[in-house]
Amino acid sequence: MSPGPPPRPPATGDRPAIVLITCDELRADALSAYGGQAVGTPHLDALAAGGVRFRCAYTASPWCLPSRSSLITGRYPHNHGAYSNFRDRRLDRARPNLYNTLRAGGYRVAHAGKCHYAPVPYGATAPDRTLPYGAFRDYYRSLGIDDLDLQDDKQVSVWFYDDYARELDGAGHLAAYRAAVWERGNAKVFDFPAPAPRQSGRRRATSGAVQLHNIRTSVCTTTGLPAEERAG
Repeated sequence: MSPGPPPRPPATGDRPAIVLITCDELRADALSAYGGQAVGTPHLDALAAGGVRFRCAYTASPWCLPSRSSLITGRYPHNHGAYSNFRDRRLDRARPNLYNTLRAGGYRVAHAGKCHYAPVPYGATAPDRTLPYGAFRDYYRSLGIDDLDLQDDKQVSVWFYDDYARELDGAGHLAAYRAAVWERGNAKVFDFPAPAPRQSGRRRATSGAVQLHNIRTSVCTTTGLPAEERAG
């Protein structure tokens, strides 16, 4: 039987719903709320307009896996142990983290998108198969996640059978997607529009070419409502 999160106490009272959205490979100045002019981001701008915008923020690590692990544990990488994208150092499930702390408080915790709290074995990948990913899914859920819809990366969903790969397979698209990703000729560099010309007296920006990446988004949601009320 696959290990799951520990039992959750029943929800009591009125609790605010909590939504945490994180993005991978997204600079702040790519958003129009922070001055970006190449691509409009109206929905994120609306969130920024109705909330608090920070002008100065620091990450616990320049690597994504340790940084995510710090985000959910509140600890530095040298303390929580998951300090590398490539060394398999798992988080201590007995210690508090964002998921199990909210769960212990009566929330039902869901995560949709990318987790990446454990290194992906890239060396095991092959162009003719999509490998099992159940052990990763079990580990992520054991951190305190009730409901997990896992898409651990645009390429991981080709190399390993996460929930998005399962959806692609069910629709008959996985083999074609895998072939397209492994085809080196499909890698492209696109012209990216430069910011609009600045006012006179200032240096004008010039256009350049940058490689576009998909923005991989993870969403962690919690709600204090019992399951039967949420279903209604």
